[in-house]
Amino acid sequence: MEFQKKTLTTILLFFSIAIYGQAQEAPNLTFTDLDGVSHTIHDYTEAGYKVLLDFSYRTCNPCKEWAINVGHYLWENHGPDGDNTLRMFHIDPKPVSDEEVADYTQTWGVEYPVVNMQSLPTDYPVNGFPRLFFICADKSYYETGGYGYPSSIMKAQYCLEKCNGTDLSGNKTFISASPATSATLCNSSPFSYAPQIHVFNNDVMGIENAPQFEDPYKVKIFINGTHHSTQTVDPWADMTVNNSDDRSYLQPIPVSPNDLLALVIDIEGDNYPNDD
Repeated sequence: MEFQKKTLTTILLFFSIAIYGQAQEAPNLTFTDLDGVSHTIHDYTEAGYKVLLDFSYRTCNPCKEWAINVGHYLWENHGPDGDNTLRMFHIDPKPVSDEEVADYTQTWGVEYPVVNMQSLPTDYPVNGFPRLFFICADKSYYETGGYGYPSSIMKAQYCLEKCNGTDLSGNKTFISASPATSATLCNSSPFSYAPQIHVFNNDVMGIENAPQFEDPYKVKIFINGTHHSTQTVDPWADMTVNNSDDRSYLQPIPVSPNDLLALVIDIEGDNYPNDD
C-alpha cells in the first residue's frame, strides 16, 4: 500500500487550506492609500501579480489576529522582499478618520498599504470580518474568511496555490502546525516543543468544510536533518476530533534555539505531491 509523505518545515511552522471559489472575473477597483498613492487592481494583475484585499477594522479581534500572524507572514514571504508575487492591501470600510486607521494598523504592525475606504465597495460584498479576496493574475478570485489561526494561514496558502494553477483535487489532507511560542515551549533551557498538529481531510467534503483527519497517522520528527523519533497520532483516542479547533498534540520534543524542525507525516491514500 502506497503512502504519501507530507512534510512540514521549521520550528515556526505554517501551512495549508480553506476557501470559497469564484469563477467570475474580479471587479476592478481604484483606491488611494494613507500615503496618497493610488492603486488599481487590474493594473497589478495585468503586470502578473496576485492581489489580496483584506477588509478589516480596528475593534475586530480576529482581524488583528489575522494581520499579526497571517498578514505579516504572507507579506514577508510573497511581498516585494519575498518572492515578489503578491500585492496586499488592508482596507478599513468603517467611517473613521485616517489618523485612527493609521494608529491601529501601526500598532498591529501592518506593513503593506493601508486604505481608509469609509464604506464597503458594492462590487465586494462582505458578510463578516476579516474578509479576504485573493485575486489571481488572470483576474479570477477566491474569497475566504480570516477567522482562526493557524487555520487562516492554511486558507491563504490554499488560495495562493489555486492562483498558481495548482490542481489540488487529489490532495486528501491539509496540514499545519503551531509555531514555537510560550504556549508550546516548555522549560527555560533546554527547551521542549509540543506542537499542535492540524490535519484536515479534503477527501470528500471539500476545502471550506474539511473536517479533521480522523484516522491514526505517524509523524516522523527530524531535528536539523537528523531523524529524532516517530510518534503516532490517534485523533479518536484522545478525542481531539471533538475539539472546536480540531487539533492534536504531539509529545514534547527537545529543541534548542535556531533548530530546524521537520515533521514528516504519512497519510494513507494521499496522492498529492510532497509539498507540505
